[in-house]
Amino acid sequence: MIDEQKVGAVLEYLRGSFPRATLEHRPDCSGNGHYFAVKLEGSILQAVISEEFLEGCETAQIPTRLGKFTLAEHLRDLPSEIVYVTTAGLQLEAG
Repeated sequence: MIDEQKVGAVLEYLRGSFPRATLEHRPDCSGNGHYFAVKLEGSILQAVISEEFLEGCETAQIPTRLGKFTLAEHLRDLPSEIVYVTTAGLQLEAG
């Protein structure tokens, strides 16, 4: 079940980090998380936020936790990769 408030908190973090971007969200095809695309001129930055991460955080904590994980910086540095967010931190491959 999608918790719209928690998804909204992720979108809030991404909007703050990429104010000129167009954002896209959909459930991840694996069924274990949520896919987010940050569309900038000339590139699409991609992240998958695990359901486990979202369930383990209060809504208000999500932007702070993503900031501590330096998600935005990793997305900028790895534009051709999908960055996965888990309770343990960031990964480049799901697993």
